[in-house]
Amino acid sequence: MSDPIGRRGEAAISTILGRPVDGKVIFDAKYLGAKNETFDFSVSLLGEKDRDLGPFFLLQVKATMVSNPSKSFNVGFNEGHVDKSRKSKVPTYIVAIDVSKKTVEDAYFLAIEHSHEGGIWAVPRLHNFGCDETLLMLYNEVNDYFASELSSFSSQFV
Repeated sequence: MSDPIGRRGEAAISTILGRPVDGKVIFDAKYLGAKNETFDFSVSLLGEKDRDLGPFFLLQVKATMVSNPSKSFNVGFNEGHVDKSRKSKVPTYIVAIDVSKKTVEDAYFLAIEHSHEGGIWAVPRLHNFGCDETLLMLYNEVNDYFASELSSFSSQFV
């Protein structure tokens, strides 16, 4: 994203991914830059001594200053972007964050499974991206996908 709201959202998500979970940093988020239209980050899983384990996922950030706590986040991730996600053959996720708050905890995400068709227009408030337990589940999901011989990604975060 090139607008100020988008940059704030990306910075907040980078902060969430870079903080310790259960006493250690488990993700390394690499910003892909404005040239990548579909994804904002490639996120690697870290092991002991912050060693890159190999498994990774791709992440699109959608930031807003206007959200209703009782409703889903409105996002625009069109069918073309979903198709690129499906063709990537790695786990992909979209995270929506309200940057109008003083904390970065108001962020929710969902997976883009390989079977998904059409665009994604809303991210429900089901999977809290700021929750340590959820981040550990995400870590395990990505790690398990790469350890398996599956060629099609499916997720608990739909």
